Amino acid sequence: MAARNSKHSAKDLNNSVSSTPIKPIASAKQVKVNDEELDLKKMFELMAQMNTKLDKLDKIERHLASVDQDIKDLKESYTFVNATADELKRAKRHKNYSIKSLEESIARIEAKNATLTKELNDIRAHSMRNNLVFYNLPEVEKEDPFVTVREVLANKMRIDEK
Repeated sequence: MAARNSKHSAKDLNNSVSSTPIKPIASAKQVKVNDEELDLKKMFELMAQMNTKLDKLDKIERHLASVDQDIKDLKESYTFVNATADELKRAKRHKNYSIKSLEESIARIEAKNATLTKELNDIRAHSMRNNLVFYNLPEVEKEDPFVTVREVLANKMRIDEK
């Protein structure tokens, strides 16, 4: 019986006040509160991550809007340059047509000028055919200017006959 008493007495010791206190087991309510705090912390961290990502997304959207505006400006610039190039091409064609027309006109005028120059030379030659030009004749004042020419010709003919 003593053994029985020793078993009983050890059991009694665990339940007695003088024994080492046992750590109380957390109640279901405390576990639930701790789980909620963990869930809130996780949610807060998740919200912080989402805010960071949303900030990045806002930056991306602003940058995209800027790129869209740049593309729009480039399209307008391209359209303007293209229109200007077309206008310059039309002006060049018009100038080329004008230049070609002027070149043809100049060619006709040059041909006409050559013809007129040839005709003028023919007319001069024809008018000078019956004219004689004498150089180095002394100037003598006589009533008839042809007397000096006749004298020179007469002297020349006498010299040639000898």
